Amino acid sequence: MERYYNIKMKKYQYKREIQVYCSHCKMWINEDTTKFVNIEEGMQGEDKLTFICPDCGQTSTSRRYG
Repeated sequence: MERYYNIKMKKYQYKREIQVYCSHCKMWINEDTTKFVNIEEGMQGEDKLTFICPDCGQTSTSRRYG
């Protein structure tokens, strides 16, 4: 988690890092490093991200964790 100072609220806050799982290379990847393709809502209300993995270059779909 990254800590930063919010000027409007005049307090420190934390920024969560969202992780996604690439099923091709079997690795957890930070969402900021992937190339966004699509996002949709699953049956249980979770966010499902379709992305291009920076390591293997394949398109994969994963839930967003974090």
